[in-house]
Amino acid sequence: MIKISIVTPSLNQGQFIEGAIQSVLAQHYENFEHIIIDGGSTDNTIDILRKYPHLIWVSKPDKGQSDAINKGVMQAVGDWILWLNADDIMLSDAFDKVIKTTTTFPKANYIYGHTLFLDNDTFKNSKCYHIPFYYNFVFFGIYSLPSTGSFICASFFKKNLLNIYFHMVMDTEWILRCGKLVRPKLVNDFLVTFRVSQNNKTSENIKNGLVTEQHREERKAIKAMYVYSSNMKLRPSVFSVYLKFGYYVYKAIYLILKLKSLIYFNLKIKY
Repeated sequence: MIKISIVTPSLNQGQFIEGAIQSVLAQHYENFEHIIIDGGSTDNTIDILRKYPHLIWVSKPDKGQSDAINKGVMQAVGDWILWLNADDIMLSDAFDKVIKTTTTFPKANYIYGHTLFLDNDTFKNSKCYHIPFYYNFVFFGIYSLPSTGSFICASFFKKNLLNIYFHMVMDTEWILRCGKLVRPKLVNDFLVTFRVSQNNKTSENIKNGLVTEQHREERKAIKAMYVYSSNMKLRPSVFSVYLKFGYYVYKAIYLILKLKSLIYFNLKIKY
């Protein structure tokens, strides 16, 4: 059996973390380990972790979410690593669907599915249908792969850890850095519930489109590192025109694909 290592970063998520733990146990899949890297929580998180003897956990200060995930990844002994945030919930039979996908598509090293969004403030659910991955969508800032609830081949993740200096868009930076070595496969089903709450650092961006200063600075850094990098052969003036034209072309393609995917997925997914 394929072994799955669940890596969960945590800091003062006592209100939600038990839901994440129980959603893993509810998968009824025996060959797994659940590693929780806690950044030194001062709420009731530790009391909850002590209730579950199967957990592998540590609680001490770290350098943020990316650092915590890296520590969990390097400690993991599984074949695949599930990135699961402390306030998110895996949906029923998600593990079985992913295992089936690894068998059908053995070259895939990143498996993801659609996402349910739970607005914890209003207790409303909404659906997010993802589309097949295309690297240029990420390059032009149009679309990126989901992180929480996604399964990454352990050997690949260990060789390509997150950049700990990114705290908001670490997943996008990781995908751009790994480039086309990432071979994703979309599972045509919902795998995870992403919780939007006041404690979530990206909640305002998701709900209202607001961008924090930290978010803005990290996006600038990504552009400097990968879009406007010094090794580009085109001159900046020509390249900027190309970017502007390319952005709208890819945006149009994305919207067409999104529409087609919504129609397709609504016909194919069984609720």
